[in-house]
Amino acid sequence: MSDGSISGNTVIASFATDGGGVYIGSGTFTMTGGTISNNTVESTGGTAAGGGVNIETTATLNMSGGTISSNETRYGGGVRNKGTFTMTGGTISGNTATTAGGVANQGTFNMSGGTIGGSTPADANTATTAGGVHNAPGATTTMTDGTISGNTATYGGGVGNEGTFDMSNSASISGNSATSHGGGVFNTDSSAISGGTSGGGVITDVTFTMSGGTISSNTATENGGGVYNTTSFTMTGGSITGDGDEDTAEANHGGGVYNTSDFTMTGGSISGNTATLHGGGVYNLTPGTFTMKGSASISDNNAEHAGGVYNNSTSGTFTMSDSASISENDVTQNGGGVLNGVDATFTMEGSTSITNNTALNGAGVTSYGDFTMLSGVISGNTAVSAGGGITTTDTLTVSGASEISGNSAVSGGGIYVGGTGTADIQAGTISNNTATTNGGGIWVTNTYVPTELQKLTVAEGVIFAGNTAATLNSRGAAQKPPLTKATTTTTSAMCPTT
Repeated sequence: MSDGSISGNTVIASFATDGGGVYIGSGTFTMTGGTISNNTVESTGGTAAGGGVNIETTATLNMSGGTISSNETRYGGGVRNKGTFTMTGGTISGNTATTAGGVANQGTFNMSGGTIGGSTPADANTATTAGGVHNAPGATTTMTDGTISGNTATYGGGVGNEGTFDMSNSASISGNSATSHGGGVFNTDSSAISGGTSGGGVITDVTFTMSGGTISSNTATENGGGVYNTTSFTMTGGSITGDGDEDTAEANHGGGVYNTSDFTMTGGSISGNTATLHGGGVYNLTPGTFTMKGSASISDNNAEHAGGVYNNSTSGTFTMSDSASISENDVTQNGGGVLNGVDATFTMEGSTSITNNTALNGAGVTSYGDFTMLSGVISGNTAVSAGGGITTTDTLTVSGASEISGNSAVSGGGIYVGGTGTADIQAGTISNNTATTNGGGIWVTNTYVPTELQKLTVAEGVIFAGNTAATLNSRGAAQKPPLTKATTTTTSAMCPTT
């Protein structure tokens, strides 16, 4: 088909085959131009699929141009594919279905060009589940280029995936929205398609692999502006980004990513996202495990709490290794870089860095759980109140070649130990941190325990150098034994006088 139009047809699914405009039972149908529009498949007990085009298991549709638009049915408003669908160009827009407004894929769908959706409300494919594309159980979608944009759904504004979805190169999933889960991609099994208001970008419960491309400017009413993951998401490249406007949130929780299972990030970036409440970049919830390694980067995200990462998983973990970095995130409350929740576990090792984040408290890291720093750098972070580098109210362990330097706060320029928190400083360097009142290097409050130094252990060999504070007793040695402290020229006080 290179020109002309197929339009205004109606199929009753219980009496005829699917495919309101075109039915491809076998062989190959090639579309380089023309229009397939305003066709309908109605159901009186049949499957009601393929409002515009239906492709059977031994058939192929090759689309390099033309438009499939304004078609309607129950499953696959624009196209239902059970065979092979290759899209290198053209537009699929303005179609409507209960599931899969644009494309319903039950076979193999290869997308290397073209647009599903568009830039205006009239271009949007709409559905209850999967406004743009639905990838069914056992199906495979490979997206190397092209755009899925501006689509809307209750679940999965851009993509609803229950199979295998691979995204790479210059592929773009952008500007999609969901009134519930998955504004960009809803990736789950059918049993998980239920109530809730989560997932602006991607909600995953099967397999989503991202080695390139962009997931950008997607929105969710509640959780996961970019990605909502409930099974397996592997990110080796590409970017998950917001619209760059910190006054416009991508989600309430997890502006970039909301994870409840296994999210592994070995490369790429999560940046420029905003959450109204928690986790501007990432929200990791029980039983989620979030792993950052390689050159993975989380930067320039915003939230009320936890600008970079909110680790709120009590049975999973958050681990940073290799050269992964969290930087330049901003919050109005606690945890500019990382907020580690109650009973949660956060481990930092390798050449990782948490730098140049800002917060009220704990600009680099706020930890209400178990934070182990085996190595890496926490530097250049600024807290309006306490804990420029780290604020802890639980267990903090610092060892290896760890460096906490160049951070600033009112109290505890490097580290602030509050509440029932304890700090075990086994090795490393705490240097050039600044407090405008107490504790240039470390400040320990006297809350809950009779002796502040019961909350702090510093081993021989730990280097304290160049830390400064305005209050005199914050610049001298600790006032109460027992304490093994560093034997360096400048040691910031560990506790207030009593």
